[in-house]
Amino acid sequence: MAPPRRKKPKYEPVDINSSFDEISSDSQGSSFFEHWSIQPSPVKKSETINNNQQWIDKYRPKTINDICINPTKLKQVKDSMMKMINKTSNTRVLILSGPSGSSKSTTVKLLAEELIIVRDAFDSIVIEYNESEDFGNFLQDCRYKSKNVILVEELPNIYHLETLKKFRDAIKHWIYQDDNGFSLPPLIICLTEIEYDSNDLRISYNIENNLTVDTLLGKEIIGLNQVEIIKFNSIANRFLKPTINKIIKQEGILKIINQQVLMRFLDEIFQIGDIRSIIFNLEMWIKNVKQFSSKQKISIDSFMRENSINLFHAIGKIIYSSSKVNIRRSKTSNNNNNNNEEEEKEEEEEGERLDKDDIDYQSIEQVLQSFPEKNMDLLNLSLLENYHIYQDSNYDLELASNIVDDLSVNDIIKLGDIGLRSTRINLSKAKNLSSKRFKSMPSSKLKMKFPRHLKMIKIMNKTKNQINSYRRYLNPQISFEDLNLIDGYYMPIIYNTQKQTKFRYNRLGGKFQEVYADDKIPIDEGEIIYEYDQFEIDIKNKINLDSDMKYSQAINEDIDNMSDPIETDDDLEDVRDITNNESDAFSSDSELELLLTQGKV
Repeated sequence: MAPPRRKKPKYEPVDINSSFDEISSDSQGSSFFEHWSIQPSPVKKSETINNNQQWIDKYRPKTINDICINPTKLKQVKDSMMKMINKTSNTRVLILSGPSGSSKSTTVKLLAEELIIVRDAFDSIVIEYNESEDFGNFLQDCRYKSKNVILVEELPNIYHLETLKKFRDAIKHWIYQDDNGFSLPPLIICLTEIEYDSNDLRISYNIENNLTVDTLLGKEIIGLNQVEIIKFNSIANRFLKPTINKIIKQEGILKIINQQVLMRFLDEIFQIGDIRSIIFNLEMWIKNVKQFSSKQKISIDSFMRENSINLFHAIGKIIYSSSKVNIRRSKTSNNNNNNNEEEEKEEEEEGERLDKDDIDYQSIEQVLQSFPEKNMDLLNLSLLENYHIYQDSNYDLELASNIVDDLSVNDIIKLGDIGLRSTRINLSKAKNLSSKRFKSMPSSKLKMKFPRHLKMIKIMNKTKNQINSYRRYLNPQISFEDLNLIDGYYMPIIYNTQKQTKFRYNRLGGKFQEVYADDKIPIDEGEIIYEYDQFEIDIKNKINLDSDMKYSQAINEDIDNMSDPIETDDDLEDVRDITNNESDAFSSDSELELLLTQGKV
């Protein structure tokens, strides 16, 4: 059977190409006719890749499975966001804190894409705050964006006290405000915690030298049930390797660089734990390698970001040492240009043969290289508070005595790192607990604590401020030393017994108390809170009285300036006297009298 004949179209076919010959491809309306044109032939995928695109953007995660993160942490964030979106929890503010490049904001954005099904047609799913906006107005505008996720990654100028107060007030208003028939969207804050290299860290722990959740939001907001905090850590190697291996394969890096050299470079930059920094440094290193011959060596140190460690991390490295050391970090950069591949193998074998003393030495070196030098005094005080947690103090008392002596001397006389090394050396001499005894013992009950020095400084500032206020407003004749040592102690005793009405005067500047170290951060927020004390009430009453007097004086001066002077009887008599004197002088003129009599005037 012959195939069926094709039906003749009702309209003759139009030669589209000839119809639009006169239209230029660059004309404004060319986009309207693109669907008539013949599609270009398919090209290979590699030809469409933009070679100028940075690897950070090129390999940006597109789905949740692409995120370089611990799956347990990902599940924790996902569960919290899901409860906030479905309104099954009372959490109104979720805070993700951690180091830079730990996938905090990327996790939020991709989870929002997955969890929010019903979307606003005019807004993106994630609404991000811009630091140029007023934070309070931004949150007010976002109240009705229930189908979105509010992400705060940038911060206003929180180092300005008034701006920081407004920032906290806006968050508290967000937490406490009524729903009024609508549901608030999830508010998520991604905070990159930073410890600054500052001389002030030994004096106080505040937002000026430590940007953390505690210093940013304060104890009041952190303690609320509507606030949830999830801590992120630096990304571990086992989660970094799949992502980096994918880039190595896609870019064909092994065709350019020897595998052994590449692995050594990756071992170095993996210590950063920052996925963005690792990808960027890898790209820059590859581009520089292409410009050099195979015999030339390129220093890895120039591609390494300074990877600082926090206080507790440094304490742990000294007390417990470290199981991971890198022999190359202790080599000078001058030797890098002379090493050949055989020497590199010898270094790797040498790293594997390190004994316990070498590991202890390398642990101290890592702390000295990574911990801010200006804060070494605080580190010594922290070791003095925490050395005893090693094996729950199950070691000879003589070792503890040696540690205390060396740390105390190091605090008085600057002897470099003698206190740090003495702590590690003496603790390494402690006998290891037998496995049988170790299993029978409960897990360590002793935890790391902040040095009580910071808490002592906070109490000292409180005492100093109250005594200065008392001198300024109530008794400026007495010196600060007398108020602190004599009057501040005896005046409360006298006042509390002599007055008929029992007042509650405490020691001027606060009661004597013992100061203990604990694991809570002694944050100095610039606000001094006193317990009920009659001295403080007297100071406030005097301040209010002075301000009222100044205000009344200012009002009286304004009234005097605005009103016309009132003429009294004395003033009128003076005016009359002046007038009479002028008339007398006028009438005593003989020439004028003559003219008057002659009628000429």
